[in-house]
Amino acid sequence: MRIVLCLLVCAELVLGAGVRVLFGPGGPSGPLPSDVHTVPDERQKTGRRIALTVPIERERLRVGEEVTPGVISDFDGYAPQHQMSVQFSGPVNVNTLRDGLFYVTVGEPPAGEFGLWPVGKVTRVNEVVWDPETNMAFAKPDGPLDQSRRHAVVVTDGVKDLVGDPVEASPEFTQCVEAPSGEYCAALQQAMGVASVAGRITGGSVYTTMSVTAFLEAARRGLEGTDPMFARAGSRNVVEVLAVKSLTLRRQVRTFGNRFEEQVLPAPGTLFAAAGVGRIAFGSFRSPRFLGRDLPVMPVVPTGVRVIATPESDQIFFHAWLPLTPPPAGGYPVVLAGHGLGDDRFGMPSTLAIGLVKEGYAVVAFNAFGHGFGPEGTVRIERLDGEVVEFPYGGRGMDISGTGRIGATDGAAVVVSGAPLFFRDSLRQTALDWSQMVRAIQRGMDLLGTGRPTLDGSRISYYGQSLGAFYGSLFMAVEPNVISAALNVGGDSIVRTARLSPETRPLLSQYSLTRGPVDDVLPLRYQPVKVNRSPLETSLQNQLEYLEWVEAPGAAGNYAPHFKSATLPGVPIKRILFQYVIGDRTVPNPANTALVRAANMRETTSVFRFDAVKGRIPGAPEDPHGYLALGLLGSLQYSAIALAHQSQGGEWFRRTDDTVPNVNGGLRLLFGRDVFETPEFLTEDLNFQER
Repeated sequence: MRIVLCLLVCAELVLGAGVRVLFGPGGPSGPLPSDVHTVPDERQKTGRRIALTVPIERERLRVGEEVTPGVISDFDGYAPQHQMSVQFSGPVNVNTLRDGLFYVTVGEPPAGEFGLWPVGKVTRVNEVVWDPETNMAFAKPDGPLDQSRRHAVVVTDGVKDLVGDPVEASPEFTQCVEAPSGEYCAALQQAMGVASVAGRITGGSVYTTMSVTAFLEAARRGLEGTDPMFARAGSRNVVEVLAVKSLTLRRQVRTFGNRFEEQVLPAPGTLFAAAGVGRIAFGSFRSPRFLGRDLPVMPVVPTGVRVIATPESDQIFFHAWLPLTPPPAGGYPVVLAGHGLGDDRFGMPSTLAIGLVKEGYAVVAFNAFGHGFGPEGTVRIERLDGEVVEFPYGGRGMDISGTGRIGATDGAAVVVSGAPLFFRDSLRQTALDWSQMVRAIQRGMDLLGTGRPTLDGSRISYYGQSLGAFYGSLFMAVEPNVISAALNVGGDSIVRTARLSPETRPLLSQYSLTRGPVDDVLPLRYQPVKVNRSPLETSLQNQLEYLEWVEAPGAAGNYAPHFKSATLPGVPIKRILFQYVIGDRTVPNPANTALVRAANMRETTSVFRFDAVKGRIPGAPEDPHGYLALGLLGSLQYSAIALAHQSQGGEWFRRTDDTVPNVNGGLRLLFGRDVFETPEFLTEDLNFQER
């Protein structure tokens, strides 16, 4: 009898203890992120700087490699969409995690800046993961959070244990918020006081988001003290397209031996002339180089200090497709054409010229950083009369591998053990180069040698495709002199895109710290909570989160809120047309829609319903990602789709309202239905089409 009574009492004590939310802000149990892992720094815009110790960083992130100083240790906070982690003392009902995990905005935005949300804004969680080995929950915010601002992770008794009882606060957390001692507990007490959430608060942390746009903003301002030094490419820099017999790209692919490979482009003058193209003009300008010469990495600059443009600069070669008609008095209106990954200034921009020049636009292009192969390449144009003219190709690739070979994207991605910068800094450099291009145009760019501006500096728009939409997002957020843009098949994050994409996933696998399959390691939005099956999955998830943190200053999704909802100082509201295609395998739909959602611009989005018309397109590709440019090289139906979407961009640039131009008219004759739609809801699925 005594034994039975003892067992009942012991069981009651165990059950009465309940599952607690662990509170160890100085260790990996967290909750994280936490300002415990920061130190005061008056040079930073937020007044704080990340100071994670390597053991804690390894334990939290499970990277297993030494982290190079300066990768995140000089950030002034956490990524705006930083994943939370909350550890419990025992198992919980994973289906209740969304009911008890929240982000709350608890601090004011920096002085003179707009914030996305008022103090006290509660943001629910999404993309929830449960690790049964450690009883740890991970989740992302369901919407964008402000940069440079204090937020809180809040856990409530909405989370239930396996028998349905609410989780409880740990004594350490209660002590910290009820009788705070020290700076962190005082800040946590204040944050929990601001958090107006349903239920009883049982755990939490307070943390600061980093100033992701600060460097790019300051660097763009630094351009104003520089001279773009526009120059025409030689005395005969203009070629009439009807006089062109062939155009050959002589690319530098090696630094030794036979250094060049040639590609003859299909560029019949009659085709371009039929599209309204009259001339192609070549020129150059100089843009400050913020990247290192040996390794294309930008210096770490405290976010609260002024950025002075480096005295080093690159000569950037560009060309402009010009209309057959003479330029208006103020010059042609301009469309800046940002090409995609592995492409160059003679790819997508050339097909864009076929669609837009007939509408009176000049289409201007240069190679994004890390593209166009080596710097010694040339463009050789043979005229019908036999004369050959040659211009610099303007390759911006680098042999950073030390093999002597320069590929189509070498230098764009930095894949170095311990410093996984990926495309972050090449995107930022390219965005700054476009701002410098705008300055060169606005100074009065005379491409034709007439003594008058050829391009109108007051009518500049931007059209970015794929990678061009990624760096175009950075450019549009910080550049005050370009109001309208069309961003085609872009995404919010290169890391997220590479994780989801069967086409670009090999880029992510180059990281030595990413071992194992990454395609389904994290759930999509609104999918059920993912329960990890092995420690490897948790390790991969943490590594991907680390990569996204590193990427944050160059992630398009972190700039998109500044198009309209929270414009940056001195930058007006932007008009952005988003274009994406159902079933994209290169930049999958969840990455497309995450960018649109971050910008809060669903109403100015045009979706190509490839899924609905694929069967009526002869030779339709498995991956429709490149339809805007490559469609012109396909069937009649595919060409019509590409031209219609390009025309939609051109009409968008001419207008001042936010109505998506309807270009379905002619396509209905081919397909019997509308091909482009403004979605009522943004898709969260991959939507890959059957092979």
